[in-house]
Amino acid sequence: MSDLPELRRSVMTVTTEMTHDEVLEVRERMLFAKSALRDLEKDLNESLIKWMNANGDLRINDDKHLYIGHDKRVKCNDVAVTLEALLVATGGDFGAVTDCMSAGAFKHGACRKPLGDAWGEHFNETIVDRVKVKEADARFTKSKQKETTL
Repeated sequence: MSDLPELRRSVMTVTTEMTHDEVLEVRERMLFAKSALRDLEKDLNESLIKWMNANGDLRINDDKHLYIGHDKRVKCNDVAVTLEALLVATGGDFGAVTDCMSAGAFKHGACRKPLGDAWGEHFNETIVDRVKVKEADARFTKSKQKETTL
């Protein structure tokens, strides 16, 4: 792996005059570095947790320190059963039920068929340009959970 300043120079010097292969080479080097850094961060975090379990918080300065935090993950067991339970518990008050919903609670794609032409009245669609890959990236097809919190 090349060093980061060299990689940054390569990324910043991509021009429209470069060949297809040259641009792909810069992209592949950046993706490799990104993956390697993610793996290193995961390894470092595991080591930091071991160190802090043995030694306590890690002080950066008087105002900042690292400590072992805990993330809570909550997932609804059954959306239909929960919705029915909320309707019963609120006496059918749809406003009270929607107060219990998170942002983006509806699957916009699944709502297209039942709403038909009225779909556009309920959803806003925005187009944003971004670079996309047509072929599936093997890194995302593995069943592996990754945490990126520190």
